[in-house]
Amino acid sequence: MSRTARLIPAEALGAASPWNFERMGAPVESAPVIRPEAVRDARAMGYAEGHAAGVAEATAQVQAEMQEAFERLMAEQAARFAALFDAAQTGLAQAQQDIARGSLEIACALARQVLRRELAHSSDGLIEVAHEAVQALLEDGRSATLHVSPDDHARLGEALEQALAQSQASQVSVVADATVANGGCLLESAAARIDASVAKRWERAVASLGLDAPWEPTHAA
Repeated sequence: MSRTARLIPAEALGAASPWNFERMGAPVESAPVIRPEAVRDARAMGYAEGHAAGVAEATAQVQAEMQEAFERLMAEQAARFAALFDAAQTGLAQAQQDIARGSLEIACALARQVLRRELAHSSDGLIEVAHEAVQALLEDGRSATLHVSPDDHARLGEALEQALAQSQASQVSVVADATVANGGCLLESAAARIDASVAKRWERAVASLGLDAPWEPTHAA
């Protein structure tokens, strides 16, 4: 074969480019190399993120527990305050009752002294008291005896007999009795006995006020 027969026309080859001999010796691209520093940095970053998340979770839990403990403490304090308030209210009510009772006892003591002083000089109310006692006892017309103090008998004996006679109780006799105090009387019949003494009337009066204050108070020795 001749040298000229190896030549190929350009139109038969199509597009062509010049040959570059350096391409045959070019190195193949390799995977990137991971440096140890990068591994340490990534590991440290992951640890820091995990630690931060753990700290945040622990902080939230501690805050929740603290809030719960605070609310429990507030509830206990509120209950304790309510109990103290109720106790104070009860104590105040009791104190008010004690003050009212003390004031009433003082008033009764003063009234007793005034009555004693008046009865020592006058027993004008005895006629009315005796009349009421007689009317309560002598509905059947039976005879009875009216006991009064010697002083009242001396001062009011005749007036009592006249008053009883006018009230159709002439069967009642009036006698002096040293056991009866001034201002009081004791009516006795065969069927009944009415104690209209000052002490008994006083006890009934103060009992209606809820007090136990006898006419003759006892004094400690």
